[in-house]
Amino acid sequence: MYHRVDNHMILSSMTEKSARLLFPLFREDIAELVRWFGFDESFSMESEMQYLAERVLPYDDAIIVHWDGIPCGRIGIYDFDEDNHSIFLYYWVSSRYRRIGIARNSIRAALDFLRSIGIQEVLFDVDRDNLPSVNLLESLPGVFVKDGDHEKYVIYAVKLV
Repeated sequence: MYHRVDNHMILSSMTEKSARLLFPLFREDIAELVRWFGFDESFSMESEMQYLAERVLPYDDAIIVHWDGIPCGRIGIYDFDEDNHSIFLYYWVSSRYRRIGIARNSIRAALDFLRSIGIQEVLFDVDRDNLPSVNLLESLPGVFVKDGDHEKYVIYAVKLV
């Protein structure tokens, strides 16, 4: 997957090179990645390389967000449900690159891509204490709470058809 979003942003499937470029930023934010996404504190490049070798495109992918040519974030798509044509999506933007619209624009572009490959519903499993993420999702057109009955997280959804 390769998609130019605008003059500043490009989304592309993760490669070994982009993973290596993004990894230092990932490690800088590891505490929040552990808290919000359940990443292991010992997350390593070896883990990334194993993921690259085992992923099944296009329904299991890490999409790298490039801002002015620099990898600065990641969108993950996972848990494709063939019966419902739904998929989960997570997103992370390096703390160095926040508050300039990268997450919002990359989510919109990812939704367009997922629509183009036949996905009908995208789900977001969000820690209810992650207020910036909750606020972002609630500001996007068409996003709604699908399941808010969990103590720790809320599942948001958006229909693409």
